[in-house]
Amino acid sequence: MPAGGRAFHVLDIGTQAYGDCLLFESGAAKVLFDGGHKGDDDLIFGQLKQRISQSGNALHVSLLVITHAHGDHIGSLPSLVSQGRLVADWALVADPDYGWGRATADAVTPSDSASDTIRGLLAAVHEEPPPSSYTDGELRQFIADAAGGEDEYKNMLNTLDQNGTHIVRHGRDNEAALLRAFQAIGLDVLGPTKAHLQAAAAEVLSAQNAALAAADAALRSDATGDPVNVLRRLLLQVPATDAMTDALVDAQARNGAAVNCQSTVVTVKAGKWHALLGGDMQFHSSVPTIEPHVRTLRAQLKKAGAFDLFKLSHHGSSNGWDRPLYDEIGKPKYLAISLGLHKGHHPDPSVLTDLQSLTNVTWARSDLNGHVTFTFGPTKITVTKARGKLNDPTPPQPDVAVASTALSRPPASQPSGIAEIVTRAPYGVPVTITVGSGAPQVASREGPPLDAGGPLPPLNLFAGRTLPRLLFVTIRDALADRIGISEPTHALDALRAKGVLLYDELPTGASSRVAEAAVHEQLARARDVHGVVLLGGYSVVPSQRLFCLPPDLQDLVKPEEDAYDSFLVWSDDFYVDMNGDGRAELPITRLPDGRTPELVFAQLQASGQQRSNTLRRTGIRNRERPFADDVFKNVPGTGDMLQSAPATVDAPPHSIDGDLAYLMLHGADLDGTVFFGQFGENGSPDKWPAVAMKNVPAVCGPVVFTGCCWGALITARPANQTPDGVPLGSRTPDQSLALRILRSGATAFVGVTGAHYSPNPPGTYHGGAMHHAFFDYYKVGGSPAEALFAAKADFQNNIPHGQTDPFMAAVDVKIHAEYTCLGLGW
Repeated sequence: MPAGGRAFHVLDIGTQAYGDCLLFESGAAKVLFDGGHKGDDDLIFGQLKQRISQSGNALHVSLLVITHAHGDHIGSLPSLVSQGRLVADWALVADPDYGWGRATADAVTPSDSASDTIRGLLAAVHEEPPPSSYTDGELRQFIADAAGGEDEYKNMLNTLDQNGTHIVRHGRDNEAALLRAFQAIGLDVLGPTKAHLQAAAAEVLSAQNAALAAADAALRSDATGDPVNVLRRLLLQVPATDAMTDALVDAQARNGAAVNCQSTVVTVKAGKWHALLGGDMQFHSSVPTIEPHVRTLRAQLKKAGAFDLFKLSHHGSSNGWDRPLYDEIGKPKYLAISLGLHKGHHPDPSVLTDLQSLTNVTWARSDLNGHVTFTFGPTKITVTKARGKLNDPTPPQPDVAVASTALSRPPASQPSGIAEIVTRAPYGVPVTITVGSGAPQVASREGPPLDAGGPLPPLNLFAGRTLPRLLFVTIRDALADRIGISEPTHALDALRAKGVLLYDELPTGASSRVAEAAVHEQLARARDVHGVVLLGGYSVVPSQRLFCLPPDLQDLVKPEEDAYDSFLVWSDDFYVDMNGDGRAELPITRLPDGRTPELVFAQLQASGQQRSNTLRRTGIRNRERPFADDVFKNVPGTGDMLQSAPATVDAPPHSIDGDLAYLMLHGADLDGTVFFGQFGENGSPDKWPAVAMKNVPAVCGPVVFTGCCWGALITARPANQTPDGVPLGSRTPDQSLALRILRSGATAFVGVTGAHYSPNPPGTYHGGAMHHAFFDYYKVGGSPAEALFAAKADFQNNIPHGQTDPFMAAVDVKIHAEYTCLGLGW
């Protein structure tokens, strides 16, 4: 944006749930709203420094606004301020006394005299509830962060004061001087009133008192005395009749709503354009004692006039939005939703449905669009985004299915109370699930499955291809849990009619060991089988969470030396390792279900045909992976290799539409929707998005081979973040490039389920050796599944590929284990 321009930025705040971080620019004025999550320091700093001038190591903002006392808004600000990386002329902040339940400065809250354990639990109840899929480690960190939140916030305010910032505590201090200082950008504070804040603080105090007794009783009733177990009971409400849990749930709901309703509501102007920002204010549904004050606030909004841009409150929650509110604020044509990729329960599906029904409205959401910029021009507002599409109504997909796993070292402890929400509808019929506001509502059991209610379209299995004799393996009931009751029967009946060898008699919930033994028995009976096809994701046919550091290297290499995945990956090779010697004896592929029959049917009907008379290849590589150029020369077909950076998702316009596509890029463990190019300039932590959903064509070529970390990960969590018994979740085609590519007709997506390691040129070890071997076998006529099988055998025989360092050998072992073929790659 040119100097003196006007824009509003919704920052990309990564993968954690919820969170706000916004930047408003108007001429020389730079106004920063909130700070995302704790730990987002570098992510936020890297985006801000491109737009805010630095004084030494510090970014200098005109005004810092902290809307309310929740950790997903205070976030990285205490760290940035304490490290001297952020300074501000003015700060309009949430008063900590109100935020932590003190209507008067000398009031006492239950946590002031509580034990450290109770204090931590009460602090966690004070925050937005974390997603129910959090691991024990994540919950423990969540509790620790919450427990230190108030002190860190107060220390930050002290540091700002010492640095000369003019601090205004909303509801305590006179705001007249602040408003005069920012009159040029039309700054106005519409609420809450002092009476509103006092009512909310009283509600926080009341909720904490109720939580104190419930938390104390719940801890004493828990055999471990572990606050993590109590918090997990709170999140999942298991058992539903537990009075102590009910009390904690109620306290959390009232506490969270009361803190949200303290959010400072601000309006700013950029020329003729008018923007409304309200943190997490629950405009639509709040605590009864606060509701009259919220109605007063809404009257103030209506009086303030029509707005052009509105940042939806509370991350698109149903309690922050309703259609009358939209009408009251003048029906703004531009809307924004701020939240991290791990959506938890926001945006609410009902809100997304309502947004879809609006006409001539443009809206963006940072979970799917990354960094979003609204640029205020003379006659229009221009919206740009880092990834995805605008006006995307994709609802959050909370999925906490548990996969059976096997380890070669002792498994982690298992939390109790894991549950999954499952719904079914006819193929092609959209489904909306609305979960009430407040504490998470997780079903302990599911209702009866719904029949499709009509004939399903006939399946053209394999699109006329003649496949070798393969053993298809699935669990019918488990597949029905994923894609509907009629759809699995439709697919399996079609397979049997085609004469394929099908084994679907595994018991539902079978462990990986039980499934392995059953598949081995089937293979022993049918010796003419050329390969195995697993039909369904890990929640249907379990995968193996494999610790792939071999015993002979465990004294020389420690798991933590692999900082990315600790040598833990998902692998299906154990199904075709008949001798237990770590060597697959047959090719194996998996057809993920992605929780949609559309994906399953697309894979079963993939044609494997090239797109034109001339074989085409496409590729894009990280600019610091030159070995990939030599690999690309070995890829059959004509076409050029792009390099990222400078190539991004938009420049030049490109599509991974070759008959063969080769991607050697960065991947992310918790975001499967984008592959990145090299780091930004001058050591910036930013990466360049190189391939995103928009680069996947409606019809893909047959084969995509990747060297992207976690590129073939079909779960919400990588193996090293999924201890035995912990929910792992499964991705959908809207959450995974791999699954989107398969849904678009590819027969094979070949990639890794953990961290990929690249070699230096000429690429004769690590991933480079695997890449070369795959295309060597593919170009002489091997199918993708067979080419990968042969490449893995060659790769395994040549470990450590001339390297002498034990760590290098260990990495090669992992690369061999983690490479997988998704789709019907035969």
